[in-house]
Amino acid sequence: MRTSHLGRVAPCLFLLAAAIVPACSDGGGTNEAEQPGPPVTVPDIEPVAVSAGFSLVVDTGNPDLDGETLEPTAGPVTVSGGGESLGLSAFVKRLPARPEIVRVEVFIENLGEHALRDVNVEVGELPAGVELVNLTNDPFAEPTEGRSFSAGRAAKEGFAKVVFGVTDTGAEVEIPLSISATTTARAATSSAPIAVTPDGKEVWMAWPDGDLVAVVDTETDEREAVIEVEGRPSSVAVTPDGAFVLVAAAEASTVTVIDAATKEIVQTLGEEDGIGREPRHVVMSPDGGRAFVSAYVGESVASLVRNEKRFWFEKSTKVGRRPTGMSVSPDGGTLYVAHFLPRGTVTDNEAWMTVLATDPLAEVREVVFEDPFNTKQVKCLADVFGVSASRLTTEAVPTELWGVFLNPAGTEGWIPATRVAGATVVWERGPNSAELAATASIRTGELLAPFQLVIDTREAREAEVMQMPGVLDPPDVNLPYVKCARLGQEIELISRDLIPSEPGKQVNRAAAFPNGTTGLSETGIARFAAFSRGGRRMLTVSHMSDEIAVTDALTHHPTSQLHFQLSGSSPLGLALTPDGKKGYVVYESSTFASVLDLSSYSKTGALPGPSYVPYSLRDVADFPSAPGALTGKRLVRNIEGVAERPAIEEIGQIALAEADPMDAEMRRGKVLFSSANPDKHPTLSATRLGACASCHPDGGTDGSLWGTMEGERRTMSLRGGVAGRGWLHAMGTHADAAEFASIIVKERLGGELSEADTMALARYVSFGIPQLQAPVTDGALAAKGKEVFGQKCATCHQGAQTTSGNADPNNALGGGAEEGPYLYDVGTFSEDSHVILGTFFESLFPPLEAKLFKELRGDRELGPDDFVQQTLDFRARPARKATEYKAPSLTNAWDSALYFHDGRYDDLGDVIDHLDKHLGLGLSAGEKAAVIEYVKTL
Repeated sequence: MRTSHLGRVAPCLFLLAAAIVPACSDGGGTNEAEQPGPPVTVPDIEPVAVSAGFSLVVDTGNPDLDGETLEPTAGPVTVSGGGESLGLSAFVKRLPARPEIVRVEVFIENLGEHALRDVNVEVGELPAGVELVNLTNDPFAEPTEGRSFSAGRAAKEGFAKVVFGVTDTGAEVEIPLSISATTTARAATSSAPIAVTPDGKEVWMAWPDGDLVAVVDTETDEREAVIEVEGRPSSVAVTPDGAFVLVAAAEASTVTVIDAATKEIVQTLGEEDGIGREPRHVVMSPDGGRAFVSAYVGESVASLVRNEKRFWFEKSTKVGRRPTGMSVSPDGGTLYVAHFLPRGTVTDNEAWMTVLATDPLAEVREVVFEDPFNTKQVKCLADVFGVSASRLTTEAVPTELWGVFLNPAGTEGWIPATRVAGATVVWERGPNSAELAATASIRTGELLAPFQLVIDTREAREAEVMQMPGVLDPPDVNLPYVKCARLGQEIELISRDLIPSEPGKQVNRAAAFPNGTTGLSETGIARFAAFSRGGRRMLTVSHMSDEIAVTDALTHHPTSQLHFQLSGSSPLGLALTPDGKKGYVVYESSTFASVLDLSSYSKTGALPGPSYVPYSLRDVADFPSAPGALTGKRLVRNIEGVAERPAIEEIGQIALAEADPMDAEMRRGKVLFSSANPDKHPTLSATRLGACASCHPDGGTDGSLWGTMEGERRTMSLRGGVAGRGWLHAMGTHADAAEFASIIVKERLGGELSEADTMALARYVSFGIPQLQAPVTDGALAAKGKEVFGQKCATCHQGAQTTSGNADPNNALGGGAEEGPYLYDVGTFSEDSHVILGTFFESLFPPLEAKLFKELRGDRELGPDDFVQQTLDFRARPARKATEYKAPSLTNAWDSALYFHDGRYDDLGDVIDHLDKHLGLGLSAGEKAAVIEYVKTL
């Protein structure tokens, strides 16, 4: 370790080994002579009760409720009352699918000096004949006799929110409200690669590729220190008193504790201390008494207790596979952990978040994000059409959950993610491709849109998926279906089309579930979110398009037509100063950090309030409607009053390192692999919705399957690089990474790379993608498994890359030999993997498109007579039998979410059982267990 102040590198003070080394090496959790004692915490403020009374008068007969658009409006409601600490605003709308009630959105503004907890809304006596419905998180709720409603918390300068439905009487309805709350200084915390100290004087940021943590003075915006932290540091957390900074380093499996004043490392806790393998995220509790660490490979979360000037390992708990980013509720009692990839096979998979109590650390429950087109869930739709669920099943699972980001009040959690759109085939098209109907084909390069999954966390340990309010808006909605499906709220940022015949209007024709919260235009998949002053605006950072999208965190509506473009490549995170006026961005593939002016969102006395974009669901002559799961109408937005871009300005850059440790070609390849933005990389992709990293995040897998030109295929992991794997893809149809890049970028992404860029991308894919660490294994059992593997499996899984791709030793990229790959029939041929549109939907398309979907379903032979290739004119594949496949590389195979080319299994044990039975291997139960243990080491 070494510390560099203002660019000058100073050696580690090994002369102080007697004092420092024990602190660096001892995690403190295993020494019985030294017990941690109670956590050292920063006390909350003395609580003060606040209250105010209000009166809402809703004119249910106001003509504004019958306008052409569907967004809530303030015109029909009058607010009176209030006090010094609390304000109120309200917006109302009709519900087309529930005409008997009017929806009232109530925003409680915190006007005091501190945050609020236990915000409660008491509804007084209502006029005769008027019923009350709690719609805050249930659009189908029935009238209630209860009159007390929890709004959770309100951040300092922020809002709390409740939503009511009242009987539509056609006249004025008076709603008396009594609101009470208690002051607090607590705010939610989230794990991040960058953090500003509580006093706002410094920003600390981790740069994994440089193995360093940089410290920047926020007054001068100059780097004041660089601290070496080996093992790809990826997350930082600052104690609330600003005394210490904790750094999680994934490859080193360590958490490093740094004295914030001296910038010296004072303690290092490792895997042997209970941290877990490959910790990627660390987060502090709001009171500073505990830190929490999620270990991606270890599949665990650990709690660390702060005692005086040390942190002690307290407890670790298993939480399931691939835990990622975390948040802690303001009271410190609840921890939320996202899981990166889904679990289960294609027809029965789901994404999820784990909810844990923090003292003691223990799982409380899971929050599940369903695939609405799984066999079980799609029955809601099957009942509408009167067909079997199997004819409608397709892939639509949420995946790539990068973390949980609570708003400062802790009342909502936002999870950046995406949905694998198996129903949308990954088209590859050549210059002589047949024209396809607009209902069957998307634009080249439109693969995956970013989503924000929204969680209701007002009751911290009762967290649940936020329900989609827009399900009641479509004029043609099938009410039994949406009641059955219980669709969660997901904010999607998808491509738009301006309507030529209607200036100032646009449609989002490819939105999965179109509603008023759908983003106005596309951006790339995001992995981070931050909140402006008061938690009023959410800033979503796209790692793929290098953009920031700004959303109204109160109404969930977009606030600009387009997004703010950052100067660096692959942003990892964003941190704001306490006054909200400045922001700092750290990147994965840039040697500098950016400084942002965010003062437009931080003007004292003029902070942005609730806002809506006018929208409707209707037919549009320029864009013929098509049947959809929610509606057959188009989502139309009036954007005349919407800002073109966010009010953000980049005002500086701060160098984090003197030089890039990665050579220029490899860095260029990494940028191309991770990027999708035609404005920055016009030769790479035609949209922001398609990149190599869309399906291979960080070089791994999205944990799902796609409809491809070769059939329904699982996404293979590229970890460890593909050099030496020989021929690529399940059927061995691409000779090497360069041949693949030159064709796929052009035909799948809509770009056309130069020869230099093609080689840069191919070199990164071949050599630049790192492996994950192996999980903890039983050494003796793995050694036995290696012997069995060599006897029973190595005939097909050959060489260092354990594959039958038949690598050519003379191929500079480790590609395949001219004679082709070795392919085998291991009994995995499938006529329908239930990935692309179910057979029922074929009747909705013209004959050509229907036949294409039918041919693409399952597996088929490839060669000169391939109907799909002849129709679409993509680069012809070599002749391959429908039943024969390449033995895939087993590098990090333990991390795969699905196995075999059709993803039929999600467990290595099932794979071994299948091969044993089909190939007659004669493996005993013990040998099977040993082989599994060995494969985990690869």
